Amino acid sequence: PFAIFPLLDGGTSGVIIPGYGNSAERGFLLENGGYYWHVNDMLNVKLLGDIYSRGSWAIKPSITYKKRYKYSGSFSFSYAQNKTGIRKSSKYQSRNDFKINWTHTQDPKANPNHSFSANVNFVTSQYNKTNPSTTTDYLSNTFNSSIAYQTSFFNKKLNFSLNAGHTQNTLDGKMTFTFPNFSLSSPKIYPFKKKVASGKQKWYEKIYFSYSMVGKNELTSVDSLLFEGNIWEKMKNGIKHSIPIGYNAKIFNVMQFSVSANYTERWYSKYFDKYYQSDTTYEDGIAVPPHLVEDPIYAFKAARDFNFSTSLNTTLYGMMQFKKFFVRAIRHVVTPSLSFNYTPDFGTEFWNYYDTYTNSYGEQVKYSIFSANGYSPLYGTPNDGES
Repeated sequence: PFAIFPLLDGGTSGVIIPGYGNSAERGFLLENGGYYWHVNDMLNVKLLGDIYSRGSWAIKPSITYKKRYKYSGSFSFSYAQNKTGIRKSSKYQSRNDFKINWTHTQDPKANPNHSFSANVNFVTSQYNKTNPSTTTDYLSNTFNSSIAYQTSFFNKKLNFSLNAGHTQNTLDGKMTFTFPNFSLSSPKIYPFKKKVASGKQKWYEKIYFSYSMVGKNELTSVDSLLFEGNIWEKMKNGIKHSIPIGYNAKIFNVMQFSVSANYTERWYSKYFDKYYQSDTTYEDGIAVPPHLVEDPIYAFKAARDFNFSTSLNTTLYGMMQFKKFFVRAIRHVVTPSLSFNYTPDFGTEFWNYYDTYTNSYGEQVKYSIFSANGYSPLYGTPNDGES
């Protein structure tokens, strides 16, 4: 025997020979055959496909990429039309399934001010049962995805992050999407502090404040009903702004004094109007007994609250010594503190965050317009009652 193995520079493109076999439900098969294309040293493309004698087929393109000192990753998409059983028989089924995988990693040294990463793994409920790549794929029933972006502005005085994700269970078909999920925050800012320190610090230079904003949008559904109906009404979202203001100082160099005020504002796109339906109604010919009706109203609504707190504390030390006792000394530490906290009543009619309905007993029931049975807002509601 004699053979020549040429040595080539770089990668080589070529045909990928498929595997063959037989499936009891889909017939004879050729799978994972196709073409590999070496575009350059940074990008490779692979196009694979499956074909079955009873009409099933699949196409599976994928790419891998890498830029040195910058980023690397891969993306693959699989689409399959699965036909099982004998055509025109009671057990014949035709179903379209797909799968998406994407991984992206940024080199930590590529950019010190921002980073981006992705790990997406989305699959329809039956794809891995009929088109598994590995045994692990066939046995898995939970999948998660995450995409994250982080950056900073103004010499790292503002930090911003943006995330998206999804979780799914292929056994019951339940899926939860989170997009967008973001946050913006700043460290403590001293607005009255001198840019160039000189002399003794004034009391007002110690006043500080900070700002943070968080937001989230969630969508929970089963895969078969994901795109049915009004998707906007299925979403649960909100944005919360927080602004704490504070002042810290020492009194006579022995007592620590602090005062703070916190302002919070929440933005929601849905609230509820509740009333008790005292009469029996009929829906599609079915009698519905008296019940509580919770009508969602899809409109912008803001909820604001604030509170005030102050405290004064110090530390006292004492030493008791003994000359003719096996315990030579006892040291005492006492930390007395005095604090006051106040939160107004946001359940009054002035704020319009709470309402009432009359129940079956004729009693007035107070409720938060942002909450309902089985639904709670992402960032809570203002308190009902003064404290």
